[in-house]
Amino acid sequence: AAYDQLAGPGYKGAAVAIQPSTGKVLAMASSPSFNVSDLVGGQAAETWDQLQNQEGNPLINHATQETLPPGSIFKIITTAAGLNNGYDPNSTLTGAASITLPDTVTELTNYGNQACGGADSVTLQTAFALSCNTAFVEMSEGIGADELRKYAEGFGVGEKYSLGVETSSGALGELSDGAQVAQSAIGQRDVTMSALQAAVMAATVANKGKRMEPYLINRITDAQMNELRTTQPRLAAEAINEDTANTLTDLMFASERSTWGYDGNGFASKTGTAEHGEGLAPHVWYVAFDPEKDIAVGVVVKDGGNLGEGATGGQVSGPIGRAILRAYGGEQ
Repeated sequence: AAYDQLAGPGYKGAAVAIQPSTGKVLAMASSPSFNVSDLVGGQAAETWDQLQNQEGNPLINHATQETLPPGSIFKIITTAAGLNNGYDPNSTLTGAASITLPDTVTELTNYGNQACGGADSVTLQTAFALSCNTAFVEMSEGIGADELRKYAEGFGVGEKYSLGVETSSGALGELSDGAQVAQSAIGQRDVTMSALQAAVMAATVANKGKRMEPYLINRITDAQMNELRTTQPRLAAEAINEDTANTLTDLMFASERSTWGYDGNGFASKTGTAEHGEGLAPHVWYVAFDPEKDIAVGVVVKDGGNLGEGATGGQVSGPIGRAILRAYGGEQ
C-alpha cells in the first residue's frame, strides 16, 4: 500500500510505518525505486548505469537516507517543549498574518499571508490545528534555544539508527539567536528530518512519550531455521511524559479534523508544507497514528507531488498516510 500510493501517481518521496509500542518497522517505501532482479543477467551493467544517472536517485533509500526540511510537522516537537514550559492548549498566542522575527526586521507570515482562523488572537489548540506560523514564532521566544534542542533530541532529531541499511541523522541546526530559534520552531531554517524520523516522532506521541529504537530485523536463523538471535524492543529515550503525550494526542486529533474535515477516522495527525528554495514547489509531509491499531506513519512527497507550488501536506501526503493506516490490520 505504501509503495503503490507513492509510485502510482509518480511521486518522489518516501513513507514509513512503524509500530509505536516496539519500534518494529511495518513498511518502508521509497520512490523512485527499481527492481533488483534487473541487476542480474546480461543487461545488469547497462541497467546499473541507467539507474545511476536516472532523475530522482532511485538507488537511494529515500525513507532513511534523505533528510529534508519538515515544515509544520516539527510543530509537534515545538508544542511538546511549550507544554513543558508554561503553555497549555488554552494559552493565548498571536494569530496575526505576519510577525517580525526576534532581533530582526524580517517578517514571517502564515500560510497564504492570512490571520490564523481570521483572528488576531488564538489559543495554542487553534494555532496547532490550523498550523499558524506566527503563533509558534511567538511561543518560541518563551521556550528558548536550549529547551527546543532538548525536546528535538528527545524525539530523535539528529540521531542515526542502526537498521542494517544506510541512514542519515538529520539536524536541528544552529540556534544562536532568536530568529534562528523562531524559524526552527516551525521546521524551517536548517531543520532536516527523514521519513523514518518523522514516523518515529509520531510513534513517540502514540507510545505515551516513549521513543522506541526502530528495527527492521525480527530474528536471524541458521540454515536449519534454528533461531540465532531475536530483536528485543529497546527504549531509546523518554521524550515527554504521559500527560504531555496525551495532550499532544488531543491536539493531533484536532489537527486531523481541521485538515480532513471529518471526525470519524480516529487518526491523530499533523501536516507540513516545507519551503526549500525561492520559486520551488514545497516538500509536503503528513505524520499520524491510529491508537486502535498500534501504527504510526511518516510520509513525505517532494516538490509538491503533482500540485506544484500550491501543494500542501493535507492535499498530497495526507491521503497516502491515511491509506497506509487503513491498510494495516494489526497484529495477527
